[in-house]
Amino acid sequence: MQLNDARQISEMQLAPQMGYGQLELPFLFFQRVLPDGRLELRSPGGYQTYASPADVCDVIPGTMLKVRAMPRQVFLARLALPHNEIGKPPGVECYASASVLYVEKDRWGRVDRTFVWFDDDELNDAEAAWPGPIHPDDRAAVASQARRACMPVVTPKGGASYSASQGTAASASNAAYAARRFFEAAMQGSDVLVSALAGIGASKSATPASINRLLYKLGD
Repeated sequence: MQLNDARQISEMQLAPQMGYGQLELPFLFFQRVLPDGRLELRSPGGYQTYASPADVCDVIPGTMLKVRAMPRQVFLARLALPHNEIGKPPGVECYASASVLYVEKDRWGRVDRTFVWFDDDELNDAEAAWPGPIHPDDRAAVASQARRACMPVVTPKGGASYSASQGTAASASNAAYAARRFFEAAMQGSDVLVSALAGIGASKSATPASINRLLYKLGD
């Protein structure tokens, strides 16, 4: 969600993990709707803020990662089990469907804690997301998507992209450059360049540098 709230943006720019001197309105990751109707948002680096829906001026559609997580009540109940029972793996009944809001990583870049919001509201703490244990079969999916292009990621070193749209903005810019060179080649009547650019333009890894190298090899 693109935020257009001068006060919140000013506070974000003063935060150590946000950086300074940003001019464009930032995109933040949506987390949840608060009881008072405000939106809870987080920057790619985990900076938390709140905003009115009226202060959101654009939205990039996305899907939250769904996992099975252990609710707080179940976790605390398991801590009270006898020692010979605690070591046994929890059954499927100990987990509930939830959405991943953000993760924390350790100093080695591994996912340390996964903060979730349960589909069943009765399992949630109204004050904050819960870092519940994740079902073993879902941990690989969390690890593979735990990057700031997909969700907020908090790390010990801090530092973060100012806006959640930076990855998509870069891809859009690369695609626009590839399209411009494609049409230039078509207008020049160069079938070789048109064919080459048609192929590289479909690649997500295409960058202006890689396109220029290709054109140089082909003699443009």
